[in-house]
Amino acid sequence: LNNNQTFPYGFGWQLSEAINGMSVIFHGGAWQGFRSKIIRVPEDRLSVVVFLNLNQPGLSDLAQQVLEMYNPQLALKPGAAG
Repeated sequence: LNNNQTFPYGFGWQLSEAINGMSVIFHGGAWQGFRSKIIRVPEDRLSVVVFLNLNQPGLSDLAQQVLEMYNPQLALKPGAAG
């Protein structure tokens, strides 16, 4: 930012260290019943993309489960938000 501070958002991407201190970059969206989410974990050279043709909850949970299958260290700690 112009005042030399940072903000956890960049050009449509959410920037976070939400998973056990690892950098996580994600973006999601929905339109007319379709939903999508992409999560990137640069340290693991991992990207997960999930598309649903249903407008129902659980998209982020599904993406998180795929991350955990690839690397169990990416599991969220109990009570943590992802």
